[in-house]
Parts: sequence; structure tokens; C-alpha cells
Amino acid sequence: MVVQLQDGLQLAIPSWMLDPLRCQSLRDKAVPVISIDALRQLAELVAQYPLSPKRNGDSPCSSNHQGGNDEQESALPPTGAAGT
Repeated sequence: MVVQLQDGLQLAIPSWMLDPLRCQSLRDKAVPVISIDALRQLAELVAQYPLSPKRNGDSPCSSNHQGGNDEQESALPPTGAAGT
């Protein structure tokens, strides 16, 4: 699903993230399962790849990497996702 925000930015949301059957199995935990340090490292990694295209027209998502055609579609969320 693609969602367009008021400022025109479009976000693609994986369908499994909106699946009511998947979402009903998610639970709040009393104790964190991911460390603050790991979240900080993830934030640093994500910050290296901004969502908006660069001014020269290059997309941060563009790549010369060949592959991806061998990916198999799965009804399950990625391994290690919250609630699994």
C-alpha cells in the first residue's frame, strides 16, 4: 500500500504490516526485547540513507546491484519482527 502524506511524500507500507491477522498477534511487553544501543545503531544506519531523493536526481534507493528476482513472497513478516 502506498500512502501519500499532506506534503506529497509517498510511503510504501508492506501489506503484512496492515494485515489484521498479523497485527492481532502483536503484544506489548513489560520488558524490552531490543536494547537501546541496538536501536541507536539502527537509527544511525537509517540516517545514512535519507528517504528523499538527492538534489542531483539520484534516488537513494537506486542501485546497480543485480538481484532481488529470486526473492520469494511470503505471507509471514520478516524473521525477528516484533511479536514473533
